[in-house]
This record gives sequence, structure tokens and C-alpha cells, in this order.
Amino acid sequence: MRQHISGLGLALLFLTACSAEGAGTEKAAAGVSASPAPSSSGEAIDLRLAQGGKYLLPSTSGEGKAELTSFKPSGNVYTVHIGCRGNGELQLTYRGNEQATRIECNGPVSIGHVYSDPETQFLSITPNASNVRWSVAVVDGAEKL
Repeated sequence: MRQHISGLGLALLFLTACSAEGAGTEKAAAGVSASPAPSSSGEAIDLRLAQGGKYLLPSTSGEGKAELTSFKPSGNVYTVHIGCRGNGELQLTYRGNEQATRIECNGPVSIGHVYSDPETQFLSITPNASNVRWSVAVVDGAEKL
């Protein structure tokens, strides 16, 4: 199976990866499993979300490392909106993929399409500094970029 992400931020971002079929188990709890846990405190980042989208992962904000709630797209593409503030950057990792997508903080929100088989997806966020605050949302389908 092949999976990749493409999108526009400051530059065109491409990632190709192999997804691991049946890797891990789905989490039953909603939200995010993180240390420390994401919270609604503090100022959320405007993710430039369109009205009326079908959210696979509603807008979620936090600090620190997080394993996002698993989700299953209805087709072979979904759209990720992600941004961060602070002195550092984020790594967005897709389970079953050794490579991660690097997101620089304090820049424009990164919005990209992820092409994958319509199976359960597992994403995680890892900041490289303790003062990085992030926000992420996932929308079903290919939103216009």
C-alpha cells in the first residue's frame, strides 16, 4: 500500500510512505493521547478550516508529544490542517512510516492532501521543543488548496 501527502505552505511538501496494514489497534477514546494531554487552554491556531467539511479529527490543540485519535477516511484521500507556535518545529508521523513530515512553527498553516487506502489511519505529533503549541484537524476528502 502506498500513502503520500502533498500540500502548500511556504513550499510544496511531498511525502511518500508505506502504511502498515492492521498496524496496532484502534483507540476507543475520543481526543488525543498525549503527554502532557492536549487542552483547550491557551490560544488555538487558526487552521483555515472551510465550513461544512466532514471532520475525521476535529480541531485539536496541545503541547508536547501526542498520538492522535485514529480515524478512517471514506475514500483514498483526506486533508490535514496543521500549525504550531513557539521556538521549534513539529514532526507529523504516520504509523508504519519511518519518515515524518516536518512543520516549521510561526509560519503559515500547512494544509495537505494525504492519499492512502481507505483504512484506519494513525498519526502522531512530536515537537522538538517544550514551548511548542500545536493545532491540527483532519477533513475527509480532498479540500481545495
